[in-house]
Amino acid sequence: MLQSIPQDQYEAARIEGASEWQQFRFITFPSIKMVLGLQALLAFVGSLSVFDIPQVITKGANGTQTFIMSVIQTAFNFNSFGMASAMSVVLLVMIVVLMVVQNLLFKEKKHVR
Repeated sequence: MLQSIPQDQYEAARIEGASEWQQFRFITFPSIKMVLGLQALLAFVGSLSVFDIPQVITKGANGTQTFIMSVIQTAFNFNSFGMASAMSVVLLVMIVVLMVVQNLLFKEKKHVR
């Protein structure tokens, strides 16, 4: 990711007298901003939907139950499919809100010529 940033941009910034912070702020961060946003979104969604490892290792004992494990327990152990569906919709809304916020924060700016 960092290797894809052209080194001549850094060289030009050093010639112009830019500090390390200015190089990061105006060259590095804008170049990797979209990748960081996507990575943050995927990490959040992945952490919410994890099921297999906690289920196999602990079966949700001692406070290690994940959200997905509690949805499945609500649906199949307590026979409350409506509540489990509502919990899933809340998870979907949380993910959609996070995606909208991520798109607003990491939006590419269009250059007008």
